[in-house]
Amino acid sequence: SSSAASDVYKRQVRAIAPNLPIVAEGIPDWHPGFFLAPGKSLNRINVIYALHYYAWCRDPSISDGRTETLIARAYAQKRYADGKKLMVQYFYQVGFFKLQDKGYPILFTEIGTDPYLQEGYWSRWMLDLYDIAKERNIGYLQHDFSHTLCPIPDPNQAGRFIFGMLNKDLVSLSDVGRLWHDSLRSMRKA
Repeated sequence: SSSAASDVYKRQVRAIAPNLPIVAEGIPDWHPGFFLAPGKSLNRINVIYALHYYAWCRDPSISDGRTETLIARAYAQKRYADGKKLMVQYFYQVGFFKLQDKGYPILFTEIGTDPYLQEGYWSRWMLDLYDIAKERNIGYLQHDFSHTLCPIPDPNQAGRFIFGMLNKDLVSLSDVGRLWHDSLRSMRKA
């Protein structure tokens, strides 16, 4: 039960580090709306509610009508304003923005993209995601430095792995890393 989990949390975690912020991710699928369900406990003291979000999560050719698919389709068709609006709608659907609107702190704990699979529009999708985070004052962490646990080689460039912010040399920024870096620099100037 949620009260039993809350008791474990209070006794074990807070006994060791009473003021340390804890990042909580919803179950299933890392959706924070889990915490808004009846009987689930929300805590305002040093808890940050998190969401994973990736710009490659759906194939735009699928006809399932899910918001994630509609987002991918909008970006693939260069309907960027529609895509950004649908992204905001999705963040409400999964409870992320609902938590923020209720005053709970939120954080994108993983965001990322796949420039090979979303070749024509990944950068615009990510820039719009960065804009949404900036507009709503939400922090974000990029997915990975070099590659995923099961890296997928980019067939267009030998020796390069997709997803990560660094090239295979683990020093130079990939296209994803440059976009992330430039976005952070523009945030500092604002």
